[in-house]
Amino acid sequence: MISNDSGYALSLLRRTSIIWAIFCAALVSFCVWQLGIRWERGAAIGWGVISAAILILQFSFLWRHLHENVNPKSGRLYKSFGLANWLSLIRGALVAFMAGFLVGLPPVQGLVWAPGTLYILANIMDFLDGYAARSLGQSTPLGEVLDMSLDGTGVLVGALLAWRFDQAPLWFVLVGLARFLFLFGGWMRKRLRKPIFPLSDNPYRRALAGSQMLFIGIILLPIYPPTVARWAATFFMLPFLAGFFRDWLVFSGQISEKSGPDLIFWKKLIKGGSDWVSLFLRIFLIATLTWVVIAVSLPFQSGLVWVGMALINSFLLFGLVSRGIAVVLMMVSGYLAGLEPVRLEYWVIFFVSMALFFIGSGRFSKWSPEDHLIFQRAGKRRTGEG
Repeated sequence: MISNDSGYALSLLRRTSIIWAIFCAALVSFCVWQLGIRWERGAAIGWGVISAAILILQFSFLWRHLHENVNPKSGRLYKSFGLANWLSLIRGALVAFMAGFLVGLPPVQGLVWAPGTLYILANIMDFLDGYAARSLGQSTPLGEVLDMSLDGTGVLVGALLAWRFDQAPLWFVLVGLARFLFLFGGWMRKRLRKPIFPLSDNPYRRALAGSQMLFIGIILLPIYPPTVARWAATFFMLPFLAGFFRDWLVFSGQISEKSGPDLIFWKKLIKGGSDWVSLFLRIFLIATLTWVVIAVSLPFQSGLVWVGMALINSFLLFGLVSRGIAVVLMMVSGYLAGLEPVRLEYWVIFFVSMALFFIGSGRFSKWSPEDHLIFQRAGKRRTGEG
């Protein structure tokens, strides 16, 4: 996989990149043709123009950084991208296809599932490319820059789509702009010759970012009614933006990362919060779910509802996959909260489940495998893991 001749290796990488670009162009053309049949011709062309423009920018970025596809230890240039970088390239194509829905008419019929599905698939690629980079020893500086650029672009496109489809208020776009505003602020400080204080690796920062990506994927699916989705978006964005603001204070030297006054607070809030509060939330959800199944006429009342309620309550009681259960409850209660007549119980379950998702099950839990996915990397990101 490694060549001693960097010139030869670079030529192979360029040839592979051109083949990938031709394949993406053909795929966009095919999709425009199919979308024109199932959607509306003007909207399909608009989708194709935006998707192609994003892909061209990605290709230009890739072309400029091909020389960074090197082994970090030996400095030798790889002749091929490797699985990790291929997963990143596929992720980039998914983000480009998702961006195509920013213009034209809103998707119709089965297409309404496309933006959310593309976003979720892109996030899966993000998880897998980091895992592949670590487990297969394919860490490269190219992988790092690809990953960093796609992280910001994906969240920005997702936030814009959520706003465009009326699933989030306008201020939710700040979630997508946060990273770019942060980078711009750092660039300005360098231009003004002001000191910059690098941020240390922080699992809580990664947890907030991962939670935001998960949430955007959910609200882009046609599950939540707009009223519920907008409330949820506002709730989810607050801790995310607060984390960015704190990082900026550290980055600009206004507080110390080790002695910042909110450090202990953030540890408790994100890693486990108050163990007793978490236990209270779980018990409260058990009581509320039981009340809903007994006293409220659900639109899909059946014996399976009782079985599902008993299973979920058991998981909550023993603290089994509490954050995962919270996501399920958010999706179901969010859907029910948008139905008529409006019932307070659904909204209560919705917001309490969101609080449980952020706080976690704490030490009063038996099994929380999702915490490892949230706080640990899926493989030591390349040099910046995926």
